[in-house]
Amino acid sequence: MQRSIAFALSACAVCASCSAGDAANLLVNGSFEQRDPAGLPLGWQGGNPGCTDVAEGNRYASLTRLAKGAKAELSQTIALQSGWTHLAVSGRLRGSAIVPGGQGHERAHLFLTFLNADGKPCGYGATSGVAGTQAAWVTVARVVPVPTGATAVLATIGLMGGATGTVEADDLVIAAQAELPVPTFAPVAPLDLPAATWPLSDPALTLDAAEPQALNITASTAGDATSERWIRLPVAAGTVRISCEMQTKGVQLGKESSWQTPRIMVTFHDAAGAFVPPYGAVPELRSDSAGWTPVSVTREIPSGAAYIKLSPGLHRCTGTASFRAIRIAMEPAKP
Repeated sequence: MQRSIAFALSACAVCASCSAGDAANLLVNGSFEQRDPAGLPLGWQGGNPGCTDVAEGNRYASLTRLAKGAKAELSQTIALQSGWTHLAVSGRLRGSAIVPGGQGHERAHLFLTFLNADGKPCGYGATSGVAGTQAAWVTVARVVPVPTGATAVLATIGLMGGATGTVEADDLVIAAQAELPVPTFAPVAPLDLPAATWPLSDPALTLDAAEPQALNITASTAGDATSERWIRLPVAAGTVRISCEMQTKGVQLGKESSWQTPRIMVTFHDAAGAFVPPYGAVPELRSDSAGWTPVSVTREIPSGAAYIKLSPGLHRCTGTASFRAIRIAMEPAKP
């Protein structure tokens, strides 16, 4: 079952390639439909003969770990070609009784370990994941930069580190990209955007029935409960104004830094996807709001920036944050 979300954004066309399903899949048997003579998913290593299940004729991976120390993972290694600068990763996940471990990577998700020519790790990446009990299938998608020197990537699906519970996965896709597959900036009318165009972190994203174009994100623990969207910048851009309406409830700010707030994190990135400093002001609220509250900032676009990334959510804080009417307005560079 696929979920969709209505969300108002006046700066982007639909990012169709944020879902990797339209490109050639580098994974063997990402749908888990094929099994080898031992009963294991063809092309995958690890697991056991009972690690796939069938519902309504559709086979999927099912991995359970009840205690730390046991393995509940399937993996396969993909050779990378020169010129591949990014991997578009997507799939469907669901789970039950999932308890993440103590580190950020110790959760139920698709995890990428990039390897150099000597077979040693040289970088990491991951999709968003699922936590607790998520009965419906959740679509996850992310574009992951390929680090310099990487010649292969080890793709692992399962419960990473100290995470426990049961995770199920289907329709996993990893596709090569020669550049970031995001739309060039162009003002458009508000669109109904698929959920995959706003990839999610662990907490579930919901819609407010009374506000069908509001994005709601709730976190009960102080992790990064965020979504994200990349937008290509015009070559001659000078400044950008980011605005939206926010509504917050039950907010407890993080205690380690002033940026641990409900906000739209705004960062700039070069053509390879690397962060371009500096950090700067963002649209945010630092306490509970009485209702929908307009917030906005204007930022100079730093030299070398090719993309802007917007990450609405709860950044290392707890509560509920809602966002609607995200807008981007640009002023070109002065001659």
